[in-house]
Amino acid sequence: MIATSDATKYDDPDKEEHIKARRDIFEKSLKEELDVDKYEDFELLKDGRYGDTALLQYKEKFTLKKLMSKAGKNYIFEVGKLIGDQIKLGQSELAGRQVEIWIPHARTIENNVSVRIPQGYTVEGLQDLNMNIDNESGSFISSAKVVPRDSVGDNDKLLISAKKIYKKNFDKKEAWPNYVAFLEPAYKFSQLKIVLKKK
Repeated sequence: MIATSDATKYDDPDKEEHIKARRDIFEKSLKEELDVDKYEDFELLKDGRYGDTALLQYKEKFTLKKLMSKAGKNYIFEVGKLIGDQIKLGQSELAGRQVEIWIPHARTIENNVSVRIPQGYTVEGLQDLNMNIDNESGSFISSAKVVPRDSVGDNDKLLISAKKIYKKNFDKKEAWPNYVAFLEPAYKFSQLKIVLKKK
């Protein structure tokens, strides 16, 4: 008799090819959302295939072409773009919905970003990056803080966390305001900028 835990295990003979294919898919998807200069690395942490609570987790390393612009001695940093494209609702969508709400599946999209702050600069505008909208249909929760350097030669770090949750795969059209309540702040976050101010 095979134990249940052994029954779900599968040794994939084409694992490396599948990882490369998945890397190509994620690279293409990222390039559709951001102005990527170089896609450097992809690491699959969890494939999300087994179990009801299985997560798809991965790490990416890439360089972007332009997220900063100079403003005198300071820099404007388009930090919101780091969470990728977000849904922009048009005026007619904000006004209401005529049909029921179907979503492929309930899901959580979480971004954790760490940015090294150049020495000699401080960060302004963090308060706008802290949001907490949560209702029965979904949520958008974000936070941002600067962590002081912990050793000589290190830089201060800006830590950003943003989590968007779709809690259902179906809702009645009357629940549409719940979706607007968290989709709008997620889009607003993606458009936010902060200032790196010269000390």
